[in-house]
Amino acid sequence: MTRDADEHPVPADPEVILDEIEQTRSELGRTVEALAAKADVKEQAKEKVAELGDRVAQMSPDDVRSSARSAFGSVRDLVRERPAVAYAAAGLLLLWLVRRRR
Repeated sequence: MTRDADEHPVPADPEVILDEIEQTRSELGRTVEALAAKADVKEQAKEKVAELGDRVAQMSPDDVRSSARSAFGSVRDLVRERPAVAYAAAGLLLLWLVRRRR
């Protein structure tokens, strides 16, 4: 076995080298696929919506009402604590609605 410039061992057998190259390509392919999946925000959002839909479908109507009340309470508390954020959000929503109608 020989060594490269950084003193790492390099196999002398071409078959071993080809196997290592193929393994590296395979690992690189999986890494690229994983990074592409993480970067696909639209697909992640779709998955979250589907996941939430499944969770809601499994909930009883009382549980859904309770969750909705809790979410409304959280929004209400945010508006009370930070009215500027609420006004900004309302303004953005209004702007979006106006532009959407054009």
